[in-house]
Amino acid sequence: MTRRRLDFYDWSTITNMDLASMHTKQLLNLRDEVRYQTTHNSDSIEFSDVEKFMTKLYLELNTREHVPNKQEAKLIRQQKFSEKKNR
Repeated sequence: MTRRRLDFYDWSTITNMDLASMHTKQLLNLRDEVRYQTTHNSDSIEFSDVEKFMTKLYLELNTREHVPNKQEAKLIRQQKFSEKKNR
């Protein structure tokens, strides 16, 4: 799987309305991409901009429903299967 790289200016110009219109998984991927860029391109990024953007991003994520990780999704599938099996 190839990782899509965003320019610094791509994510720094995203508005609150843009964030609100994105799916939760897209927001999580965006969060991961910003984290990646700040660790690998730290010389060209203003950290005050990163903090402002991450604050906007986390405020939007806090309004969303929880997305289960791999282990949680596996447990949910197993529980659904056992419920159907016990009927």
